[in-house]
Amino acid sequence: MKLSPKITIVDHFKDLEDKRVERTKRHKLIDIGNLYKNVEEIFKEAIAKEMN
Repeated sequence: MKLSPKITIVDHFKDLEDKRVERTKRHKLIDIGNLYKNVEEIFKEAIAKEMN
């Protein structure tokens, strides 16, 4: 059974100040967080398959 999180990673970091230099901002900070979340899910699924 998969439980849904009470707070999403987007909600958790939405008020975080982005301290990067403006000229180096190729991606929104929230997009980087979403990428991390997606990679994390891939690893979780791979581990679950290995355990079955």
